[in-house]
Amino acid sequence: MTAGHVSLAKGWPDLAWHLSDVLWPLLLHRKHYRDRIDIDLRGVEAARRWGNAFAEADMLKRLGRVCTTLGRYREAEEHLRGSAAVAATIDDQRGVADAREGLALLYADTDRVAEAAAEFAELVGINRALGSDRSLALSLIHLGTALSRIGRCSEALTHLSESAAIFDRLPEPDPYNSARVLVAQAWVHCRAQDFGRASEVAEEALGLMRAVGSVDGLAHSHEVIAEVARHRGDTAGAVDHLRQAAHLLTSLGSSRAGAVSDRLRSLVDDDS
Repeated sequence: MTAGHVSLAKGWPDLAWHLSDVLWPLLLHRKHYRDRIDIDLRGVEAARRWGNAFAEADMLKRLGRVCTTLGRYREAEEHLRGSAAVAATIDDQRGVADAREGLALLYADTDRVAEAAAEFAELVGINRALGSDRSLALSLIHLGTALSRIGRCSEALTHLSESAAIFDRLPEPDPYNSARVLVAQAWVHCRAQDFGRASEVAEEALGLMRAVGSVDGLAHSHEVIAEVARHRGDTAGAVDHLRQAAHLLTSLGSSRAGAVSDRLRSLVDDDS
């Protein structure tokens, strides 16, 4: 991070942007939300000083997503719409689609689920037309998750199965997102009250997230295992997994930590 600040101060905005960009794989898996805000803000400033619209749109997209995760929704929407607008000025269809994906995720995170599902469905079509397999697979995860939240579980599983198949055939393995498909499938099975299958898939996801070192992914896996346990009347198991999820999310500074902690307290109070 220090190198990025020095590069910007020295008048080397292209280097400063690259130093922000190169941290993306680490931030994707480890999150480090508080650091990520600073890194992405510096990346936006560096791109603007550099005069590189592609770099600006890409960093605004990332900044919008981390603001969503931290519950800074108004800022998130501003950054994501800015990303789409900048990408459109250089006819970057991929960039526009990625910014729209961020907006759809914002809708999903703020309980505008039907709106999110409609946007994800459009993005699936766009990514098919662009021939962007990895982006298509990600859109299918998001679409499946949104559809399951509005009770369309059969359709959700169809989309998630396609996503898994796409990740399996990518030339470069993507174990993290393959594990994300499993987490999403586990939630769908849980919402469809197929708790045996939900437990099996969630445990597999937990192992894979541990293998790739994704703290956020581990938290998601613990959450769905807790929900399955709750439905089965295993309050002790549900409390244990929610406690682990809350601890992991708190360590990341995630805005979801509060909601998970509230569910944990509710379970403990009901059992006392």
